Amino acid sequence: MLEAQTQVALEALTALPVGVFFLDEQDRIRQANPAAHALLGVAPGELEGLALIALTGGQPVAADAQKITVTAATHRLEFLLRELPTICIPLRRVVTVVDPAAVDSRKGMRLPPLAGLDASRLDVDTGLLNRRNVLQELNAQVSRSRRYGNVLSVLHLGLPTALSPELRRSLAQALKATLRWVDIIGRWEDDVLLVILPETSHEAATVLAQKLREVMQHVLGDNLPNAVGVAQWARGEEATALVAKAAAESCELAQAG
Repeated sequence: MLEAQTQVALEALTALPVGVFFLDEQDRIRQANPAAHALLGVAPGELEGLALIALTGGQPVAADAQKITVTAATHRLEFLLRELPTICIPLRRVVTVVDPAAVDSRKGMRLPPLAGLDASRLDVDTGLLNRRNVLQELNAQVSRSRRYGNVLSVLHLGLPTALSPELRRSLAQALKATLRWVDIIGRWEDDVLLVILPETSHEAATVLAQKLREVMQHVLGDNLPNAVGVAQWARGEEATALVAKAAAESCELAQAG
C-alpha cells in the first residue's frame, strides 16, 4: 500500500522541474521521479536501488544532513534532505534535487567555473580526464570501497590505433554520454580508455561493456577495438592492480577471438 501511495505522489510530481526521490533506512533510493533522472543524467529507472553515497562521490551523508552540494561533470546540484514521519517506514528521507544554474540563468547570472574542471585535468585529444586524474579518481573510489565495503568495477577499453583526432574525440564523448552520472571515464593510455563504475558488480559492468561496444560500432563501423576487459575490485587490491586485472581480461578475450 505504501509503495502505491508513493507512486501516486511521484506521478503528481512528474511535470515539476524539481527532482524528487525517496530513501530507505539504508539511504538507498527506492523511487525517483523523471526530473530527478533528468537532472542526474541517467535513464529512467537507473536511480532505483542506488546508494545515496554513490551520488555524493562516496562521501558519507550525516543522518541529520539537510543540504548537500554535489559537483559533477556538467552539473552542480543541491540535494535538500528532509526526514519523513516514522509512519513512512521503510522510507526514511525525501530528497529534492535542484540545479542552481537554472535559477541563476533566470537572473542573468553566470556560475563560476566548477571545481575540478580546469584544462589541466583533461586529455587534449579526447576531452576526458587524463591518466593522472583518472588514477586519482580511481584511488579515491578504491579507498571508499575499502572503507565502506562498496562494490566497484572498472572497464578497460582498447581503441584502434589509427583514429583521427576528430573521430577519437567523437567516440570518447559518445561513450561518456552513455554512462551514468556517477561513472568516471578517462584516457589511461594512448589507445586505452578506463571507465570507473561505483556501486557496480562485475555482472552489471559486463552488461554495460556490451552496451559500450555497440556505441563503438555505431561510431567506428567495422573498425572495432579489441574486447572490453571487466574487473571487480577485491578487498586488499590496489587501484593499479584492479586496472591490470581488467587489462588482462581484455587481452585474454582478444586472443580467444
